[in-house]
Amino acid sequence: MELSDWPQSNSVRNEFYQKLLGKDLAQMNAYWASLSFSGKARPPKEINQDSIEALVLWLSAKRFRIGYAPLSLIPKDANILYIVQKEEL
Repeated sequence: MELSDWPQSNSVRNEFYQKLLGKDLAQMNAYWASLSFSGKARPPKEINQDSIEALVLWLSAKRFRIGYAPLSLIPKDANILYIVQKEEL
């Protein structure tokens, strides 16, 4: 299985980590660095372009790839595994 990630500059990336894990980009980078250094896991593949089209192209190139995007951008024929809900205050 291969995981994808948005470029560092994309706001979707930070929002995703905050809502799903309660961590910011610096915390996630440190987490992935420690896992990578110990040989326990590889960080997600950062897609080259900051667009849903680039993500869909990367996902469709091989089976068993996973990505994330705002629900409003996901193509209708995509398989959705999980939806991160906004917290109600």
